[in-house]
Amino acid sequence: MSTGKLGGFIVGIIIIGLIIGGIICTERIPVGYEGVVYSMKGGVQKETLTQGWHLVSPTKKVKKFTVSNEQLLLKGEEKFKISTSDDASIAISFQMSYRFMPETLIDTYSKFRGMDGEDIIENRVKSVLKSKISEVTSEYSMMDIYSGNRSEINKKITETLNSAFKSAYGIEVMDASIVDVHPDDQLKEAIDARVKALQKKEQAEA
Repeated sequence: MSTGKLGGFIVGIIIIGLIIGGIICTERIPVGYEGVVYSMKGGVQKETLTQGWHLVSPTKKVKKFTVSNEQLLLKGEEKFKISTSDDASIAISFQMSYRFMPETLIDTYSKFRGMDGEDIIENRVKSVLKSKISEVTSEYSMMDIYSGNRSEINKKITETLNSAFKSAYGIEVMDASIVDVHPDDQLKEAIDARVKALQKKEQAEA
């Protein structure tokens, strides 16, 4: 092989190596997310990665957190039961609008030992929010939740979750609400009976 051909071959190998290295070392942060960078040697970097493409050493890991509004919707198989002041247990569908606070991402990542945003929501937040919601709904009757002024209840749920999740998970809750109520047959009969009783009372007083 001539010297010129050998040189061209070597240059080609170097270029291919650089391209492969660039692909391996490139990390994309989607719109609405920030990334926390961690390495075994240096620990957690002080600065997060904002949206876009970044060159990151193969020895470092990047965990992504949503910092724009994200929706958590629990319905269907994920619907859950809450408590009421009259000792009823009623299933609800629930939605929550939230985001991880950019200013506390580093602390959140360190606190949860490398979990990313989705891990924290799935493995920590979902189980805790159910008990927190019941703390609020246990102050209201079954009828309040089923057909009463649900906006007041949702406002209290939002305030309770926002306060609890900010300190515990670095999460800001913008809105949280009961979107639907799913009484079982026995509970529905009890609700219907109460509705009829109230209607009779109102007619008698008219």
